[in-house]
Amino acid sequence: MFSPYIRDLWKQAWPNILTQVFQISLSFVNMIFVAKINLVAVSAVSLSFIIISTISIFAIAVSGSSGAYVAQSKGGKNLLQKNEPLVDPSAQIRMVTTQGFVLVIILGLLSGLACICFAPQMLSILGANEKTIMEASGYLKIVGGCSIFAVLMQFAGQILKSVQYSEALFQAGWRMFLIHIPLAYLLIFTFHLDVKGAAWATVLSTAFG
Repeated sequence: MFSPYIRDLWKQAWPNILTQVFQISLSFVNMIFVAKINLVAVSAVSLSFIIISTISIFAIAVSGSSGAYVAQSKGGKNLLQKNEPLVDPSAQIRMVTTQGFVLVIILGLLSGLACICFAPQMLSILGANEKTIMEASGYLKIVGGCSIFAVLMQFAGQILKSVQYSEALFQAGWRMFLIHIPLAYLLIFTFHLDVKGAAWATVLSTAFG
């Protein structure tokens, strides 16, 4: 009885699952590569990942809410006048998407600015020693400072999911992942940028995705 529903649910879910795996894998790939440098470099990447993930919660919440509103608009719900029928769903979807886009950009820029200005202090709160803070600050300033790209990708993903077009999100995710691996190796080991090379590889591959 539930098989058609489960089939449709899985059809929408699997691109989202794999895309999340691809995004998280960027940091794991970085850890694997920088582990060949030293353990301090691994600590730098892992601590930065925790901070960036925590800061991104606000933008993720806005993205999720925007996606929910878009889905409700597509279903014909009037968000402004709840007792009135929705005449133009497309106009309401554009309004919700635009306002969510602006808010996400503001949050992304603020979180990026926080990472650039307060990277050492954030790492110190997590108990990092002086050597780790010196190594991780550069990584956090680059990846966190450019977190606007990851935030926008998250927002776009929520909107695409709400209109049942998850395949586009999946395509962006695997392209980002495949670009990141050779780019990270090149910047870390060929150009000897070490942890900062991993950071720039993450930023560039995310921006491309």
